[in-house]
Amino acid sequence: MAKSITVLVAYHRDFPVIENDVFTPIQVGRVRAATRLPMIGDDTGDNISEMNVYYCELSATYWAWKNVASDYVGICHYRRYFAFRGEGAGSYVNTRLRYFAEKAVGNIVRPGINTNIDCVLDTADLRVFKDAALDFSARIGSAVEDRGADIVALKPTYFSCRDVYSYFCYLGYGYLDTLGKAIREAAPDYYDSYLSVSRGNRISCRNMVIMRKDLYGEYCSFLFGVLRLVDAVYLDGRDGVCASYARIGGYLGEILTYVFLVKKAGERANILLTNSVCLVEEPSP
Repeated sequence: MAKSITVLVAYHRDFPVIENDVFTPIQVGRVRAATRLPMIGDDTGDNISEMNVYYCELSATYWAWKNVASDYVGICHYRRYFAFRGEGAGSYVNTRLRYFAEKAVGNIVRPGINTNIDCVLDTADLRVFKDAALDFSARIGSAVEDRGADIVALKPTYFSCRDVYSYFCYLGYGYLDTLGKAIREAAPDYYDSYLSVSRGNRISCRNMVIMRKDLYGEYCSFLFGVLRLVDAVYLDGRDGVCASYARIGGYLGEILTYVFLVKKAGERANILLTNSVCLVEEPSP
């Protein structure tokens, strides 16, 4: 019997919607949103929608953990999807990377890092992209059924001139030190993996993963257990939104996600790494 797979696609604004048997759209941060998008929201069921201002797409990660019962569970973004290079996927996708490198990729690729982007499509290619999304869905199914993947994740991003600790200190030096202390307290078995990641020059960005349900539960227990301790340092006793802490949890989550992947790789989990495909709006002339 085929395994069930649910990959939530996190939306925070109006944008062309991708939905099929694998990809399910979800509005993140809906509890604070001025506009309700025509899809399920992360403010239903067991949720942390109010934390989206800090956690970004991780509010959908939490929602999937608590509310999705599929055999495999995952997260991607409304403009970033899992791609699988090779015959089929490549022929579906019309690459316009050179054009968008000058026009629109600045808000997708961060300075000083080498990101694995398979291709970039503008919304004028939406029909092509929707056809490609069906192909990507089939390839996710093949990764699970034929290749026995325990985890699907993005290929690591390489930092060109610094280590992970130094790069992420642009958020503020205190956050990384607090993160390390939180891991040592909440999940000491992961601390050596954290040291390896923080001293290295690669990370799997975007918090995009697909995992077997039991592994996804381990991942979320680790991820949110650590983030709760970090939150306690910066948010306890505050009323309303702490603007200086906005999005910090999402960035720290990228480090934690890769720490989890490194730990599970050491335990010989079958991890399939792939590139991403990005859907962007063509800039106005």
